[in-house]
Amino acid sequence: MRIPDIDFHPAASKVEQIVQALNDAIDQGLLAPASKLPSAREMTEHWCVSKFTLIEALDRLRSQGRITS
Repeated sequence: MRIPDIDFHPAASKVEQIVQALNDAIDQGLLAPASKLPSAREMTEHWCVSKFTLIEALDRLRSQGRITS
């Protein structure tokens, strides 16, 4: 999967924007069922966010049932 680009804006938290970007990728079929996400390191470097921010976003997606593991 290609990591979606995010043009972060101050109106929403980075966590919320990452969740939205990954939800959009899933909805648009860019992230196929059972496919692997890029590594945490790749995503944090691509988006210039902390590991904590990424983990929070991934936890939210897990709680929504959008991703597993």
